[in-house]
Amino acid sequence: MIEIKKKHKLFLILLGGVFFFTSLILLLISSSFFQNKIILQLSQKFTENTNQKILIEKINLNWDGSIEFRNFYLGDHHNDTLIYISKLNTSLKNIKNRSFEFSDLDAQGLYLKIK
Repeated sequence: MIEIKKKHKLFLILLGGVFFFTSLILLLISSSFFQNKIILQLSQKFTENTNQKILIEKINLNWDGSIEFRNFYLGDHHNDTLIYISKLNTSLKNIKNRSFEFSDLDAQGLYLKIK
């Protein structure tokens, strides 16, 4: 009987630990500090791979899949502005094979240079 209580207690401790660490990870991911660090790293990789400069001042990822970008800038290798959007809202619909599918796109303060 005592051994069953020990196993039950160990199970509850493990379950509590899993819940705690899952909650901590979700809290970190939802923080703007963590989201901005991810965007900074992605922007640097994009710039290295494409020789185009991308800057995003702020990003908000929400649990419903909606994403908000603030002051989104994309420039070419001559430092010409290709795209600037002061506020961009979209919803992430699907991610497959390294491609992203968005459902809606709402842009405010849009500048687009097309040649």
